[in-house]
Amino acid sequence: MVKDADNIHVYGSEDDTVWLAPLGSTLPTTLATPDAAFEDVGYLGEDGIDHGRDADVQEFRVHQAGKVVRKKVTSSTKTIVFRAVEDNDVVAGIADNVISSATATGVTTRVLSDASEVAVRACVVDLIDNGYMKRLVIPRLEIVVTGTQTFANSSMTELECEGTIIGNYTEITGPVPA
Repeated sequence: MVKDADNIHVYGSEDDTVWLAPLGSTLPTTLATPDAAFEDVGYLGEDGIDHGRDADVQEFRVHQAGKVVRKKVTSSTKTIVFRAVEDNDVVAGIADNVISSATATGVTTRVLSDASEVAVRACVVDLIDNGYMKRLVIPRLEIVVTGTQTFANSSMTELECEGTIIGNYTEITGPVPA
């Protein structure tokens, strides 16, 4: 195979986006803007978006020199991790169990549960590099927000959101739509 520098991508464009929608929403099949049910989580922390692949592997060895002759994946998980930095309704909906929310004269009041829950959503991740686009379409992403949210004048406030991909998902690549 010939080496091709055009196959090397550096993402992080202004248009990179994590979109979330209620489970069962109509999923995109092209690179066009997703259905209106999908909402942008907003700006993401500078560490970007992680697409994790984790596997537990069992090695099978033979008597002769104890060498490995087979390997088997005994469990595996794929994840999407992003760091939300905007304080908006989409982020609040996955970070906290919002019991109720009301806005009047520009002031929003949310009642938050003291219990953490798994937020189950459909997800689309858009990554763009210089006219090239990669889209991950995930019908079921189970998101948990953990860790400490720090309020300080020396850094942005971030929420680390880790979603486990449940079931098959689709990757769509090609030129960025006009």
